[in-house]
Amino acid sequence: MSFVDDPGRFITEQLARLPEPPHRSLVVMTLREPTSGSAGYIGVERFRHEDLARTGHYLATSPILAHIRRWCAEYRPVAVAVVVVDDPLGTRFPRDEHRVLAARIRDQLTDLGVGRFAAWSVTGRDPGHPWASLFGSEHGLLPYAAPRGHSAADLPPDLMPDAGLAAEVAALVTVRGGDRELSRERLRLASMQVEAVRDEGVLSAAEVAELADALTDGLVRDSLYAFAVGAKGQRGQRLWALLVRALPAPHRTAAAMLCAVTAYVDGDRDRAAAAIGIAVADDPDNPTVQAMAAGIHRAVPVALLRAAISAGRASALQLGIDID
Repeated sequence: MSFVDDPGRFITEQLARLPEPPHRSLVVMTLREPTSGSAGYIGVERFRHEDLARTGHYLATSPILAHIRRWCAEYRPVAVAVVVVDDPLGTRFPRDEHRVLAARIRDQLTDLGVGRFAAWSVTGRDPGHPWASLFGSEHGLLPYAAPRGHSAADLPPDLMPDAGLAAEVAALVTVRGGDRELSRERLRLASMQVEAVRDEGVLSAAEVAELADALTDGLVRDSLYAFAVGAKGQRGQRLWALLVRALPAPHRTAAAMLCAVTAYVDGDRDRAAAAIGIAVADDPDNPTVQAMAAGIHRAVPVALLRAAISAGRASALQLGIDID
């Protein structure tokens, strides 16, 4: 177990800060402990970037070790993290030579008095690439992480949060239980509101609160995701945007997902990225959100996205509602 609580997220966030995607590279970071806040957070002070291979296909071990030693001797960090970005060797990941290199870096940093050291290997910096510890068995896939510096000012105007309305809605939201008849009622409500606000309509706080309840229902969400990628999906764009603005977190997660999917299918990738960023910020550990974010980030074909979530059409039919 490393001293970084969530290695996958840490790696994703730090590699995203680099100006160019690293390849066949070793990224070294000097770290510091925070003066306040969660004990699991480690702040990054400095970056250094090294080419892994300078001659043919062999690791540039000696120059890498020398450069890192001089750098750390100058700045005297309390902790260091290393990320090796390289292709796997056949099916072997991480590569043995990367483990050996990490061990040699650790040994020389120990001589310099660096108290903590962590090292991982990845095959790329995009979401979905595998990561693995170079000192243990920890491994996983890189998640999507909202870009640093993301703020409301970066959002499309119709997705800007309305804090006053969201606070009013939060006081009204009541999540009811679930059964098939209630799911049918919820889906009918959502379908009706799609048409009611499609042109110039608005929603009251009470109506938004009713839709917040509807979006807690898995059958309803699956049905609406399928609707969003269907022939009439664009008809829902105004409603999803209104909900993103008016719903408090975490209730707006599903609305942001619907907004992202609809925009992506329509070819508006910037809007899709902005909307999925809201969903990730609200619920970063939700596997459905992460999967959708990774798909949008990696520009999966629209046909593949449609195939992945069109199963919700059957959910709607089970409730006796044709969403097409």
